[in-house]
Parts: sequence; structure tokens; C-alpha cells
Amino acid sequence: MVAPPKSKHAKILGDAARSYRELAPYMGLGTMLAGTIVFFFLIGRWVDAQFGTDPTFTIVGTVIGVIGGFYNFLRTVLALSKRQSARMKKDA
Repeated sequence: MVAPPKSKHAKILGDAARSYRELAPYMGLGTMLAGTIVFFFLIGRWVDAQFGTDPTFTIVGTVIGVIGGFYNFLRTVLALSKRQSARMKKDA
């Protein structure tokens, strides 16, 4: 028995699913970056509240959060890019 040909609708859905699978690792990057910055900002606020040094540690925490967040962001993007390149070479 021969399988029926795929309809145009099924092909579009298959292409959309493949696109989402390829984009999924990148979708959480913004949340990860923002979460890191907010986390260190809140730690800085807490330290300032404990020692009465407002806004010194809030600024320090925010700067550490930005640097750490961007480092993690770039590290993740480069790893995903490397994985994508390897996959493309394998498929070619």
C-alpha cells in the first residue's frame, strides 16, 4: 500500500514545527539575561539595606548582573551557533 501524498497544509505545519524546534534554544535568552540582571540588582539592594550604603551595592550588583548576564548570553549564543554550524556541515 502506498502512503498518500502530503497535503500542502501538512507540509506547512511540518515546516513550522521544524522552525520552532530550531528557534527554541534562542527563545529563553532574553529572560535569562534579564533574570541575571534583576537577581544581582536585588542582591545589591538587600546589601544596601543591611549596611545603609544606598545606592553603592545596588549599582555594583547591577553592573555585575549586566556583565555576568552578557557573558552568559554570548557564551550560550556562541555554543548554539557552533552546534548549528556542525549540524549544517553534517547535513551537507
